Order: sequence, then C-alpha cells, then structure tokens
Amino acid sequence: MAGNRELWQDDIEMLSPLNRNPDVLGSFVVPKKITLVDATIREGEQGTAAGFTLEQKKEYIRKAAAAGVELIQLPLARDMDALKELTDLIREEKLPVKTEVLSMAPLFDRDAQHKSFDSLLDLGIDYIDVLSMLYKQALPMYQGAPPEMLYTDAAGQIEYIKSQGGHCSYDVLDTPRTGIAITLKAFRAAVDAGVDRLRVLDTNGTANPAAWRAIVRSVKEAFPEVPLSIHCHNDFGQAMANVF
Repeated sequence: MAGNRELWQDDIEMLSPLNRNPDVLGSFVVPKKITLVDATIREGEQGTAAGFTLEQKKEYIRKAAAAGVELIQLPLARDMDALKELTDLIREEKLPVKTEVLSMAPLFDRDAQHKSFDSLLDLGIDYIDVLSMLYKQALPMYQGAPPEMLYTDAAGQIEYIKSQGGHCSYDVLDTPRTGIAITLKAFRAAVDAGVDRLRVLDTNGTANPAAWRAIVRSVKEAFPEVPLSIHCHNDFGQAMANVF
C-alpha cells in the first residue's frame, strides 16, 4: 500500500531475515560455478502449437548472449542449412556463447551415426548430446532391447565424437523413472568412453524434490570429477523446486 511505503526502506525488508542468516546460509551448498543452459529455441521447435522462425531464433540468440547465457541448445539437426545459419551468426557476430545440439543419430547404425556427428562437428558445434531412454516404459520402442544394449551403443557414439576432437554430454532421459542403479551403470559406460558432461533429466516432471535430491547426490558421489547438468520439467509443478 502506498500509504505504508515509508515502513519499508528497501524491498529486501519484505523478505524473511532468515534469508540472510549466516547459520542458515551455511547449510546451503551452492556450486562454485553454475552454467545456465538455455533450451528455449530447441524446446520451442518441438512444440506443436507454436514455434520460432529462423530470424526469431537469431534474435533470441543475440538477446540470450547479451543477457549472459553461456550455453544455448540449438534446434534439432533436421534442417542443417538453418543450423548452419545459426552457427555462422554466432561466429560472425562473435557472440560469447557455446552451442550444443541433441543427437538425432539412429541407434545401432554406426555409419549413420558417424555421418551425423561429422556434419555437426563441421559446423563447429561445441557439444553433441548423446541420449538414452532406459526406463521400462520406453523399451518397447526398441523392440525389447535391454538397457545394457542401449547405453553400450551410446558409449560407442561418445567414443567416436571424442575421437574426432568433439565434446559431448550424455543424457539419461526420464532419469527418475529409470532408477538410480541403471542410471549409474549407463553413466559409468559413458565416463569410460570419455564423456565430458553427464546430465540427469526429469523429462516428465515425475520426481519430487526429495527424490530428485537422491538422484543428483548419487550421481555426484559416483562421478565427482565429471561436470553434472540437470534438466527439469514442470508437468507436476516441481521443476523450480528441483532446480534449487
């Protein structure tokens, strides 16, 4: 209320003083460095009701770079000409962002995988994300192939990307429904193959904060030397809580 404005010298006085209590803050573990990964134009491309034109994608990349975003997920590699225009923009305008693209390489086809990766590396993509869907609800898509076969194939993809001088992430989609045991086995195969970064994804927003904390802690304890990325969805309204 405007009449009571003099009671508040600053907006911070509206917040709980516990937010600034050293004892409270001391129990809150914050990484020394956090990198924001902006997936807006990639997620937008996958939507059915709305999308971005190429010029809108270019302008978004400019604005995200100006805002301090360090890593941007570019659209899926369905239109290589459009993808090239975006990487050319970043290079020509010297925008301070790195790029990553989700792999669309087919499983169990090494020739097709290598061709796909070579095309992305030729564009100067900084990170290629290799993906696995290992949870039981997804396995029928692969004619019953067991998780071990799927993450072994992913490890082969990672080895090739690294052998060509590229960098890659390994993403276990729908990590909460995959289960910690299988996730750790898949991550071990990826780490042994030389992966640069691991990512856990709550692809369908099914984990509450306690479950998400258990997953993230298990991965960090098992692979403390490997950077860890997270990706949360808000299907059940828990994404923001899980991010923190």
